[in-house]
Amino acid sequence: IFVCGNVFTYATEKTDLVSYLLNKFNIGEEFQKQAMQIGSVQDSNGIKISVKEIALNDDLLIIHYFIQSNKPLSSPFFLSGKKTLHYATDKQISLPSTSLGERRNKQQITVKSDTEYDLYEVYPIAELPKDNSLELALSLKSIQPFEESPDTIFIKEEIEGKWNFTIPLDSKNS
Repeated sequence: IFVCGNVFTYATEKTDLVSYLLNKFNIGEEFQKQAMQIGSVQDSNGIKISVKEIALNDDLLIIHYFIQSNKPLSSPFFLSGKKTLHYATDKQISLPSTSLGERRNKQQITVKSDTEYDLYEVYPIAELPKDNSLELALSLKSIQPFEESPDTIFIKEEIEGKWNFTIPLDSKNS
């Protein structure tokens, strides 16, 4: 069910994400088996964000969110906030908050209904330590719908909220 590499897709119809992603990006079943079911939910400002699944391997972290809103959101959009991997050794890595163009290329949004969205974010991870407990801290502060022109991306409006998640991960299985 995961997206890999540089991709952005805005789909208005329900699609079979598993088949699409496995075919388009040649993601093997082994990677798919690494997905951890999370199911953690936070509700703020009329928007419910669920962290559904997380997959972690030697060089990628993929987060699958399910977003429900009490009113339609302009799509496509970004989830803005601090995203950090914490190691048991007190080391931490902030997941990159890069340019809007780079962020766009590392996510996929599928519109499930007028008020429901699947969002996948992909982060490259360098030198993931083996046999180390990890914790993913997500402190999301806004949803940022955006528009594109041929030479720029700009945020249309920002919907503020507070969605905080702390999720234990295990790099031993990566």
